Amino acid sequence: MWARYLNLLRTRPFLTNALTAATVASTGDAAAQQLDHYFIKRKGFLSVSELNYKRIGQISLWGLTWLGPCMFVWFRALDKFFPPGKGGLVGVLTKVTVNQFTMAPVSNAAFFGYIQVRMWCVRTTWRVVHWRWVSVKDPERVSEWASERSNRLVVTLTFAAVEQQRARPVHRLPGLSAFVHR
Repeated sequence: MWARYLNLLRTRPFLTNALTAATVASTGDAAAQQLDHYFIKRKGFLSVSELNYKRIGQISLWGLTWLGPCMFVWFRALDKFFPPGKGGLVGVLTKVTVNQFTMAPVSNAAFFGYIQVRMWCVRTTWRVVHWRWVSVKDPERVSEWASERSNRLVVTLTFAAVEQQRARPVHRLPGLSAFVHR
């Protein structure tokens, strides 16, 4: 199996690195969930069904789309500036130092930006859907709303929310993300 993996690294390095990064990222996230549950919450290990697979999938997507491809290109560029096998220990330390002061901050900032955008999308969608369910009083509109396709759903809810806001005053309480009506 190892020989086959090494062959894939030679024949299809970009795809193999992307898939490897996705696998490592998802495995690391599953381990982080286990350790958090065991050591921080002191509730023992999680069973396989208790893992947050949505979170694992999102972290895996990060590894597949950003980490693997970007690091593949980045380390190829570093190999051009600092050829492997030349310079000995000083060459290796120079390459590690350049990586830590240039790409590591960019990669960390991109990761936390990805997490924030993902969380914002989830919060915004849930806020609109929740507000729509709470504010709808007419059952026919609820059934009409439920029968719409998912891609039209958010657009419909957003326009309906804007219309509802224009029709009656809405205010936000400080620190709360939900709408509160008078």
